[in-house]
Amino acid sequence: MSVGHTLSRCWRIAPVGLLAAALLLSAGGQAQAGATITVDTLSGKEADDADDDDCSLEEAIENANADRAVNDDCPAGSGADTINIEVAGTINVHSTGFTINSDVTINGAAGGTTIRGVAGLDIYSTDWNSSPNRIMTAVTLANLTISGATTAVAVVDSFSGKSTLPFSVTLQNLLIEDSTFGVDIGRWGSDSARPAIVVIKDSDIRRAFRGISHAMSGCSSFKAVDTVEVRNSTLRDGRWAVYGRCGPIKIIDSTIANNNVSGVDACPLPPSGRLDVVNSTIVNSGSTT
Repeated sequence: MSVGHTLSRCWRIAPVGLLAAALLLSAGGQAQAGATITVDTLSGKEADDADDDDCSLEEAIENANADRAVNDDCPAGSGADTINIEVAGTINVHSTGFTINSDVTINGAAGGTTIRGVAGLDIYSTDWNSSPNRIMTAVTLANLTISGATTAVAVVDSFSGKSTLPFSVTLQNLLIEDSTFGVDIGRWGSDSARPAIVVIKDSDIRRAFRGISHAMSGCSSFKAVDTVEVRNSTLRDGRWAVYGRCGPIKIIDSTIANNNVSGVDACPLPPSGRLDVVNSTIVNSGSTT
């Protein structure tokens, strides 16, 4: 089914020009230029390669989070950093995964980078362990395969009302496969107040229990709303492709196919929510409401 008409009261078909750019552009002004950190080993755990002059992904992320040289094997982080993975291959994730809480772009290797394990990448809007608390405004993950995680990518605002600054997360050219949750957007505490835009583009999410999950208990009472935008992407061969309860969802130029429970399950949405589907195809995907 190519979407070209209203399917139910929860669906609103948007004109092509309706985008979430306003929120993205308001995400706090120009970020401070950062360092470039090159990952030159496939070791995913800091303890495996501490003080051996090899910069692992975990060490690179820790330096970027702290904006300093927590680990001497990698350059110090400084502002909005860029982490480039230089060596192609598979990085096996340790049980706690990777935690990101600072402005950063992570690029996979040209020959392909797979992040494999039960834990994935957790992106938090703030770092509670820093003093003063660091506030993240923009994170990009690009050119990665994330395989086998319980949650491949988690996006969480937990700032408990202390800031209302918007933030953005961009997931570009990702392959997410064999995960319980592909991309999970959530909040800690009903007073979390930082609006977010999560953009998933040029990506493929396969064989997930929920490909994109935007559903939290009590979300209608939250002080801020998260917008999810899916562009030029495919969600296939899972159970629920998109499961939304908590805010605006935009599906643009995308394909949802062969999901055995639902293609898009977005009923009911709160007053702040709407579902816009533009130039997209939904086929062989159970019920769509």
